[in-house]
Amino acid sequence: MQKPDRGARLCFGLTTLLYLILDLAVQLTGYLSFGPIVGLKNFIPATAGLFFGLYAVLGTCVGCVIGALILSTPWQYVAAECLANLIVGVGIWLLWYRLPKAHRPAFKTGRDLLRLLLLVLSLSVCAALAALPLIGTDGAVRVFAAYASQSLIVGLVVDILLSSILCVKPICPPGHAIPYDLSFSLTSSPESLIEVNESIEMAALRHKIGMKRVFELESCLEELSIRVFKALPDAEIEGSVLFSDTISLRLSYCGGAYNPFHIGPEEDELDILSLKLLRHRALRAAYYDHTHTDRENNIHIVL
Repeated sequence: MQKPDRGARLCFGLTTLLYLILDLAVQLTGYLSFGPIVGLKNFIPATAGLFFGLYAVLGTCVGCVIGALILSTPWQYVAAECLANLIVGVGIWLLWYRLPKAHRPAFKTGRDLLRLLLLVLSLSVCAALAALPLIGTDGAVRVFAAYASQSLIVGLVVDILLSSILCVKPICPPGHAIPYDLSFSLTSSPESLIEVNESIEMAALRHKIGMKRVFELESCLEELSIRVFKALPDAEIEGSVLFSDTISLRLSYCGGAYNPFHIGPEEDELDILSLKLLRHRALRAAYYDHTHTDRENNIHIVL
């Protein structure tokens, strides 16, 4: 197994924590009385597998084990739950992106919804069959009902949020990565920005994106690049765009840590106003850096 990178470790930790919290919240309050396997947590394996990959699914198993140690859950139920998490989570991770016409989860069409429905139902049946020798017929029926219902009700809402407003780029199985709709490199020369804008307009035309949305994207890119090149004149910005219900713009650049969303004390009112307009226009505007990779700066804008 390949050593997990920073993103995979983060997904692992977050899913472990979320699974544990939801498990304890239901078990300790006695809100549901269908046994230790059933709870709001049952939507997490399918969603984690669909968007965050193998390590996120493994995190659900670790969360299950930690919760079982706290609550003294019988080992048969722990084993059945871990098996169900792996079957549903890893199964949807492998199958969604390997089926014909694989693409990013979007859930805008009946085909996407039907694909999710069939995968969840079939994997929930497999999970129930795996749990049958451990917890009996009643337990296996509850496994099927819990994983199928939570993945298609709660999970679908979360899936739509992740694929639209948050514009999460899913972690796909090796060899099945889904490319961005547009990738580009941008330097401080004026000609570079003109060429990138032309590429954006051509890509937007292919994806039937209106010119108003294109101008918003170009305006954000221009404002951010001006601020970056003002602080780091020799930087080269690597960018990528995803077109969906929203538009996702990701930028990365090296050359020293610089957050373009930070307002410096020497900036005038015009600079501040432009930045405020950018943040007001964006549904999401995030900055983060990786200190272990030559101070790589990363920006994610969702419009």
